[in-house]
Amino acid sequence: MTMLTDFNATLKQLLVKRVPLDPNEVEISFDCPKREWSAKVIKPTVNLYLFDVRENVSLRTRNYRTVNGPEGRTGRLRPPVYVDLSYFVTTWAREVSDEHTLLWRAMTTMMRESELGKDLLQGTVKDDWPVNIMVAQAEGVLRNPGEFWNALDNDLKPAVVYAVTLPVDLNMMQEAPLVLTAITDIVDARKQRVSHRLAVGGIVHAKAKGKGRGTPVSGVGVSFPDLGITVRTGDDGRYVASGVPEGKHQVRITQAGGVVVERDLVVPGRNYDLEV
Repeated sequence: MTMLTDFNATLKQLLVKRVPLDPNEVEISFDCPKREWSAKVIKPTVNLYLFDVRENVSLRTRNYRTVNGPEGRTGRLRPPVYVDLSYFVTTWAREVSDEHTLLWRAMTTMMRESELGKDLLQGTVKDDWPVNIMVAQAEGVLRNPGEFWNALDNDLKPAVVYAVTLPVDLNMMQEAPLVLTAITDIVDARKQRVSHRLAVGGIVHAKAKGKGRGTPVSGVGVSFPDLGITVRTGDDGRYVASGVPEGKHQVRITQAGGVVVERDLVVPGRNYDLEV
């Protein structure tokens, strides 16, 4: 299944539940409405033909998001690409009046549902999608309906363009070296250093049963008793302690139930992970 397939299924649910339409009485089709197709239509039909797919460049951004990966690695996650999908919505029936009634009901339903309800979403379509919905707008990708119908080799009839913008997650993360030590130097007016402090960060993890590293431990206290510094680990077991001078330091890890484990850290160092 793809995003397009899932969104088509979502559109079908929109018509079935919100118009509402009985699938036993009204067909919902995503086929190209060529003359050969329309000649085979037997019962009333709503056709949603996806005729254009293109990137919405106005929503393009280069704001990569920093994320934490496995094994203590970090990286930059590429933001989603936003894609405009344009559907050519037509209705088909024996009587023109029935076609117009069906088209009007479909159009007004699409206009009302400017935010798709959670009960409609199918597959990979998430509840924070779509970004934008436009229905029956004069400005759009379809500027000349007559030429469009000529390309389909079919007779001109009323149609509504349903345009939606969806985010596409490309799942691309650019890994970068993990920053373990941040150094802050404070100088006076004579450019002489008066303070030299470091911020160190690592992961508190349980002792591994085999090879590799154990699971991260969240919510434990990490303290430098000689410096009066105490921090707690986050959900991913990470901690950051600021204001640590260079040298060897005793570190205490206080676990649930008051169990205390002591470790030594040398600052600066290659690794500040702590095992408990």
